[in-house]
Amino acid sequence: MQETDTERGFDRQELVRTMQMQAVDRDDAGEREQLGRVELFFLVLSDVPQLHKRVGATFRKTASNFHYEFNVRHLSSVFQGLLGAQPNEFSNPEKFVQLWMHESERVYCDRLVNLMDQKKYKELALEQAKKLKQEAIEAR
Repeated sequence: MQETDTERGFDRQELVRTMQMQAVDRDDAGEREQLGRVELFFLVLSDVPQLHKRVGATFRKTASNFHYEFNVRHLSSVFQGLLGAQPNEFSNPEKFVQLWMHESERVYCDRLVNLMDQKKYKELALEQAKKLKQEAIEAR
């Protein structure tokens, strides 16, 4: 069962609509461009926990893989990497998605011990990134 944005504590669509109205009122092209970045930012932030849940469900702790335990500390490491970035480094919003993929790979994939698990992780991450891209296209 997938959580909605409202259940997560914010209504992304309402926030974006409000920002769009403000940008249209001022007829500010720069602000409209920034709005696209903010919307993408919220899309990425809402997908971070989804990938975390999928990784935790796919890679279970076993006797041979006792370190396959993914918790809030790992989730917070991804957010820490994202929030450490400077906004002026992201003239292209796709760079922010690439940063998210990189941070997630460093946190999750680096813990996986065999190539089969690493390949499975990369498939999960790529699937999540494709979903994110589709959501970003639909939001425009």
